[in-house]
Amino acid sequence: GETAEKMYEKVPEPGEFLHASWWKRVVIFLAGPAMNFFSAVVFLFILLLMGIKTPIEEPVLGFVQPHSLAYDCGFQKGDRLLKADGKDVLNLYTDLDPVYEKFSKDPSATAPFTVERGGKTLDLNLKNTPRDPNAAFGFFNFSPPIIGSVALMTPARKAGLQANDTILSVNGQKITEWNELAYYIHTATTDPVKLDVMRGNKTLQFSIERIDSGMSKSKAIGISPLDSTRFEIKKVGVGEAF
Repeated sequence: GETAEKMYEKVPEPGEFLHASWWKRVVIFLAGPAMNFFSAVVFLFILLLMGIKTPIEEPVLGFVQPHSLAYDCGFQKGDRLLKADGKDVLNLYTDLDPVYEKFSKDPSATAPFTVERGGKTLDLNLKNTPRDPNAAFGFFNFSPPIIGSVALMTPARKAGLQANDTILSVNGQKITEWNELAYYIHTATTDPVKLDVMRGNKTLQFSIERIDSGMSKSKAIGISPLDSTRFEIKKVGVGEAF
C-alpha cells in the first residue's frame, strides 16, 4: 500500500478521503468512535431492561462479630432487620448499601434501625464507636460452616481438608456458621489452630498452621464457603435505564 507521504503528495481524486471538504473528513473521522459509543450505550440499555442478576439474602442476622458496629450497638444473632435509616430491608445483600454509603461520606453519621427479636419490635441506633472508628459493620446472614473449596498450596490443602467438610469447632469453640468460623480462625492467638471436622459420618481432627491472608493483620488457612447464594433478576425501568 501507499505510504502517508505519497498519499499527500499526489492530487486527491473525486471519491477519495482527501478530496472531501474538511468538515466531511471530520465527520468521517468521528463516525467510528461515535458508533462504538452508541453501540455500547444501546447494549447496556438492553441489558438493564432484561434485568440484572442480584443475590438474595434473607434480612436475618447470623453471627454478629464481636467489636463490630452491629455488636457494639446491640444487634444480635437472629435479629430480623425491618427498617434501616427509614427504608424497608428486604434483601440484606443490597438494602443496606445506602447506610454503608452514608457512613463512608460521614463517619459521624447515625442510622436508626428497626428489628424484630423474639416476636418483639426493637429500635436500635447504628453509629461509629470512638473505640475503633474503622470497625467493620458486622451485618452478615447465616451461612453453614461447610467448605466449598480448598485452595491449592495452602495449609488447609496440605493438612487434608476437603470440599463438603463441615467444621464443628475451632480450638474447642463450637461453630454453627461460616462467619463465626472465619472470625475464630482469624483471631486465634496461637498456632496451630485445632479443628474438629465432620466428613460423612466421621469426626476428624486437624491441626493447621495459619498463613498471612493479605488482609490487614489477619491469618487464614485457605478455605472458602460452599456457595448457596440465591439470585433474582432485578429489572430496571426505561427511565432508570436512561
